[in-house]
Amino acid sequence: MLDGDWIVATVDGNYGGYFTQAKIMSKGKPGPLRNWSCTCPSDNSPCKHVSALVETWKVNARTFDDLAPRWKTLSLKPKGELIRLIREIGESHPGALRFALGLSDRVGEVSEQAEGDW
Repeated sequence: MLDGDWIVATVDGNYGGYFTQAKIMSKGKPGPLRNWSCTCPSDNSPCKHVSALVETWKVNARTFDDLAPRWKTLSLKPKGELIRLIREIGESHPGALRFALGLSDRVGEVSEQAEGDW
């Protein structure tokens, strides 16, 4: 997915899926890879999951779903409907709800390895 200046994906790895993201834009223009993170246990910087995500973007950017229109749609929904959606998400994905409520610093139970400036 494309979320503002960031590309984001869950990348399959040896120990499950890893939440992987990389900042690919700076002020709306392509920039050097300086910020990224991946929940994998690798000590490489960046890890192969980040590298694969960035290479996939370079080769086939149009396959990344742009979240901007979805954020716009959500911003227009009434408060009651948003609360209902949050409850549904929380029932299906308790870790996501804990993260959204500020009760956890990550969505899942996997420890996050962050690289670069946040």
